[in-house]
Parts: sequence; C-alpha cells; structure tokens
Amino acid sequence: MRTWAAMLVMGMAMGAGDCAMAAPERQADVEVEASRDQAFQAWLSELLETVRHDRNYARLPLDTDARAEEFSVVLYRLYRGEIGDPEFMEWVDARYPGHRYEQFTILKALHEHKRSLGR
Repeated sequence: MRTWAAMLVMGMAMGAGDCAMAAPERQADVEVEASRDQAFQAWLSELLETVRHDRNYARLPLDTDARAEEFSVVLYRLYRGEIGDPEFMEWVDARYPGHRYEQFTILKALHEHKRSLGR
C-alpha cells in the first residue's frame, strides 16, 4: 500500500468528508486490500498517467503519510462503489477546498474506466 500512496502524493491530489472514513483498524485492512487489487492498481496507474499529463491538474496537498493513506482508502472505496460521487466530492471539499477540477478529473477517469469494462 505504501508504494501507491507515495505515488498519489507525488502525482496527484484529492480530499473528502467523514462519511468515507473507516475506523483505523478497518482502514489498514482496506489499504492492504487495495494494494492487492490488481484491477484497482491498473486503474490507478492509468489515472496517474492522466493527471501527470494534465497541466490544469493541481496536486492535492497529501503531504503526510496519514493524509495519503486516508485518500487512498477513500479512492479505493469510490472505485469499489462503496461511496458515490457526491460523497467523494463532499469529502474532498471538506479536506481540500478549491480542488473541483481535480475531483471531476478523477471521477471522469473512473467513469471512463468502468464504461470500458462494460459496467
């Protein structure tokens, strides 16, 4: 999990509200699950490439391990459909105001990915 959390800090930006968070022990379980989910890891790689080449994408301030891990869990829950777009946006707005473009970029990438899989 640590590897892709570091990639998030270096390559992208995000945030969110308490509705998306889990208890610390559950968060650790989700982090491990996400790190082993090959489909999620593949999408995450695609997303990182997208934002790396987007000059308008402003990096979210995920400047601590805790923030990066929290974002990782929220992003994975979004990917799995455990939270919806509105909850994701609310969570990001609460923690990282002023990053609407980044939210839409991530959501657009996720919806395109799911369409490509026929979901």
